[in-house]
Amino acid sequence: MKVVLLKDVPKFGRKNEVKDVSDGYAANFLFPRKLAQPATAALLAKVGEMSLKSAAQEKVHSAFFAKHLRTLEETPVVLYGKANEQGHLFAGIHKEAVLSAIWEKVGAEFPKEALLLDKAIRTTGVTRIPVEAHGQKGFVTVEVKGK
Repeated sequence: MKVVLLKDVPKFGRKNEVKDVSDGYAANFLFPRKLAQPATAALLAKVGEMSLKSAAQEKVHSAFFAKHLRTLEETPVVLYGKANEQGHLFAGIHKEAVLSAIWEKVGAEFPKEALLLDKAIRTTGVTRIPVEAHGQKGFVTVEVKGK
């Protein structure tokens, strides 16, 4: 059965993709959770229009992301945390804190999955965090200072 995904489904597909799935998977998982709809001719035409628009938006987002990524590579994002004399933080700095600091610095919201921070930052100092989105790679420099 062909279905059109209404939302991103992890490890399966992205929004507006047309997928061929078994009837049971569609009826028991995708449809009840409103993750997909059966692929009809009208829906496929609508998805075709939307894909053209999303391609244009992706191009704009890519340029926007590249501009802000260059800014973040040049100047560090500064965060503060309570630390002991050796520079170990009492509470780690997580991805959400870094994303909100990026928002305050450049006024742009980066996608959460773009920031490749595996574990919390636990020490003061400068950390380079890899960033990857819209086909571009770079680093965000985060400087953690103790209070």
